[in-house]
Amino acid sequence: MTYCNKYQTKGYTIICGDFNARCGSNTDYIEGVDDIKPRTTIDTTENYNGDLFCEFLSDTNFAMLNGRIGINDFTYISPRGRSVVDYICVPYEQLESVLDFKIMRMSDIINTLNYNPESIPDHSLLSCDIKYPVNVDEISNHYANEVKIKRNARKIPDDFLISDEVRHKVLDTIEKIEHSVYLDQNVQNAYDEFHKLIMNEMETKLPLLQQKNINKRSKSFYKPYWNQTLQTQWTLSCECEKKWLKFKGPPHKKKLLKENYCTERNIFDKINRKFKRKYQIQKENELHEKLKSTNKREFWKSIGKLGIANERKIQIPWEVVDSDGNINTGEKIVLKKWKSDFETLFSNKLNVTTPEYSAENDQMDLSNLNLFKHPAQPNRHPDCLVERLKNYFKDAKIMTHISCTSDD
Repeated sequence: MTYCNKYQTKGYTIICGDFNARCGSNTDYIEGVDDIKPRTTIDTTENYNGDLFCEFLSDTNFAMLNGRIGINDFTYISPRGRSVVDYICVPYEQLESVLDFKIMRMSDIINTLNYNPESIPDHSLLSCDIKYPVNVDEISNHYANEVKIKRNARKIPDDFLISDEVRHKVLDTIEKIEHSVYLDQNVQNAYDEFHKLIMNEMETKLPLLQQKNINKRSKSFYKPYWNQTLQTQWTLSCECEKKWLKFKGPPHKKKLLKENYCTERNIFDKINRKFKRKYQIQKENELHEKLKSTNKREFWKSIGKLGIANERKIQIPWEVVDSDGNINTGEKIVLKKWKSDFETLFSNKLNVTTPEYSAENDQMDLSNLNLFKHPAQPNRHPDCLVERLKNYFKDAKIMTHISCTSDD
C-alpha cells in the first residue's frame, strides 16, 4: 500500500499478476461513495486472499479491469478446474483511459502461433490497450536521430587519417588525453573531439555502405518430434476445452464435458512425453553409433549441430578482396588469390637454397672446419658469422633471439 500511494502520483500506475485471489462477488470499491462501474463475475467462489485483495483495492482506489472492460473469461484453466485469479488493476481516475481488455486462453494462443510446447501453461494471457498522452513530435525526432548510417570500411583510401591537418589534430587530442587522465570531464571532452575527428574523416573519405533488404526469417517453434498423431490429439483437446467452457446447460452435463476435456488433455500430455522420449533416445543412439565408428569427424559434426552451435559458421567465407576493393566470390579467382598470397607468405626474399641432405654429412668431422676462426684475425671469434646467421633468420621471417657467449 505504501508503494501504491508513493508511485500513484508519479504517473500511470498498473497492478497486474497472479494474486491467487478468488474474489467472487466482492466489490473493489465503496458502494455509495465511489462512482465506479460494477463488474460482472463468472467465478462465484471466494477465498481469504480474495477478501484481502478486494479490501486492498478499495483502500488504494484501484479497480479491476476483469469484468468491467472487454469480454470476461477465466484466467486459470486446467484439468483440475477453472477460476479467476489473475488481474489487471488501475486507479479509479484512469479507468476511462483503458480502451480494451482481453483474456486470451493458452490453447488459442498456441493454435494461433502454431507453437508446440513441451508443457501447456494453465494461466491465460491478460492484455489491455491504454490511451496515454504522448508528444508525437518528440518521438518522431528521437527515432529520426537514431537512424544509423553505415559506411564501407573495406574501401578505406590510402590518404585516410594521414593528411597534415588530421595528423595535427590526432596528436593534439592524444596530448590532451595524456595530460587530463585524472580529470574525467577533460578526458571526456578530449575523447569527444577525437570521436568527432574520426567521424568527419569517415564522412569525407569513406563511401556509404549499400544495405540490402534481407528478410530475416522468424524463429521457428517447430518441435522435431511433432507428428500427425500429436496434432490430432491436440485439436481434439482444444475442441473439448471450448465445449466445456462455453456450455450453459445443466451442471451434470457440464461435469461430463469437463471430464471429457480432462481425459483428452491427459492423453495428449502422455503421448507428447512419449514421442519426446522416443526422439531423444533415437538421437542418443545415433551419436553412440557415430562414436563407435572409425570416422570420428562425423561424430563431432553431429555434436556441433546440437543446440545453439548449429548457428555457427563452419566454413571460411568463399570470397576475396581484389586490388580495387571489390569482393569477388568466383571459384577460380578465390583459389588463385589464395595461392598467390600463400606463396608470397612462405617464400624467401633472398631465394636462399638449402643444401640437400646426404648420409656422408653424418660422418663429417667438424673439428677441422674452424668455424670460429677468422682468416684475418685467427685469435678472435668472428662476429660476422653471427651477423650472417641473424640476417638469414631475419630474411626467413623467423623471430629468433640469438645470443652468443664467447671468451677472448
